[in-house]
Amino acid sequence: MKKIFYAFMVLASIAGCSGNASQEAAQNADSTEVAESAPVIDTTKTYTDVLIKIEGMTCTGCENTVVKALKGTEGVVDAAASYIDGVAKAKFDPAVASNDALKKAIETKGYKVVSVEIP
Repeated sequence: MKKIFYAFMVLASIAGCSGNASQEAAQNADSTEVAESAPVIDTTKTYTDVLIKIEGMTCTGCENTVVKALKGTEGVVDAAASYIDGVAKAKFDPAVASNDALKKAIETKGYKVVSVEIP
């Protein structure tokens, strides 16, 4: 597992990754991976879908960091990110979370949120 981690670090540095994904990978290098389950969406609630434009994502590790930050925000039921397009999408309960909460979750990971829009 450590060889894979070091290979990832080398590839991340070549690709110009900002280091956020590398730091997170280091923290999780010896942990057991668990497959994610499908989001549980309460059909009695109304959710808001947003498109978040982000600067600084340079690899799939960055995508994973952003998705994990969004999904870790209370009220978010689903999230996805694309470093190629420089965007993330999130579905959240507006009674619990807000655009500002999503922005803060991403920016605490070292990325810059350019805008949060309703598609």
